[in-house]
Amino acid sequence: MKWVKTILILPLLFPMIAGGEVAEPWWHTTNYTVEGRTINDVAAPGYEPNWVVGDSGLIMKGEEDSWQDVTITGVAINQPGWDFKGVCKIPASDLYIVGIKRTDRKGIILKSTDDGYSWSATYPTVDGYDLACFSIDYANENILYVGCSRGYILKTTDGGVNWVKTLRKPVEDAHDKHADCFVGIWVGKYATPSGANVWAVADNSGLIVRTTDGGQNWERHRDEFPNNDWQVDPGWGVESVNEANFSITAETFNINHAEVSLSSGKIGYTEDGGANWSINQFPNGQGKGDRLLFYLLHE
Repeated sequence: MKWVKTILILPLLFPMIAGGEVAEPWWHTTNYTVEGRTINDVAAPGYEPNWVVGDSGLIMKGEEDSWQDVTITGVAINQPGWDFKGVCKIPASDLYIVGIKRTDRKGIILKSTDDGYSWSATYPTVDGYDLACFSIDYANENILYVGCSRGYILKTTDGGVNWVKTLRKPVEDAHDKHADCFVGIWVGKYATPSGANVWAVADNSGLIVRTTDGGQNWERHRDEFPNNDWQVDPGWGVESVNEANFSITAETFNINHAEVSLSSGKIGYTEDGGANWSINQFPNGQGKGDRLLFYLLHE
């Protein structure tokens, strides 16, 4: 299955790094599937093992140019009945996968401590709701965040033993009626205290949120883009909303510089912590209408 590696690498957006500066990125977009199943996320690109997750139970592990399908053991689930949306691998530590049940939007957080040979599962509920899970990132082996449905972000401080909602909900229900699912999340790895800095993006609303105190408070960034460039008519008889966001990343040592990928084939970026946003367009409109995996590597 060596061909899968080609499919995996092509959609990624890699700025070239020269002398510690981020040079012009090389853009390439493509639709990417494995045996008809959409790839939704990858973990540890450039390191081994690599991990790929996607719809209909897709989990693949790659090392030494070899790929294998991974079957979940130790958890009683019908694996093809789940769409896996996010994956993160903590170096020299645990692996996490999050997803959504195809039939009823129930969520799952999977954890493996042995590189995918055995698993445990959590089915998160908050305030009486089952939460679908869409994205995950880590600060360290104890602190992780999961972007969920209904405007919630979950946090663990004990390595996944317990998952709780952040002290303050990232959305304001009166203003963020379309901010349903946090499909992209980025957690700073070197903040003090650990896990304090988080960016997240919601899908339909275009809402971008940020915390610098571990979820005790959130900044909301919405409708601040040049010329309302991200405003679209969703087509279901309500006011215009921002275009869908799919993923977000920030510089390791400068969290004020963040980039977000959009459904229109655009990249939004800020260099001042979200106070001002600018836009880059993919060459020749590439990427429009596609869900893009988005990885920007920084020194």
